[in-house]
Amino acid sequence: MKLLYIAFAEETDKNAFSSENKTVVSSVADIYVDDSEEGGRIANMLTALLNSKFSEYENSSIHTQYFECENKLRVTLWGNVDFVKSIFEILSDITQK
Repeated sequence: MKLLYIAFAEETDKNAFSSENKTVVSSVADIYVDDSEEGGRIANMLTALLNSKFSEYENSSIHTQYFECENKLRVTLWGNVDFVKSIFEILSDITQK
């Protein structure tokens, strides 16, 4: 298995979640793409979303890996429920084409 690239974005600190928001979610999604270029576009878009500093994305992280031999982008998410939900909605929209 050849690992082509890893992208990482994080916005966390030791006081990551307030008393109102105690739930932390982690999830992994495998997205099969046509080629590394498509995988790179998706990874870059997700990283840009997290780095845009939307308030619901605070204290969250995204890790992406592209597996060239499988044409697979693996997306690992960590954050509050609203963050993970919004990322999955975005992934659903861009992969349903």
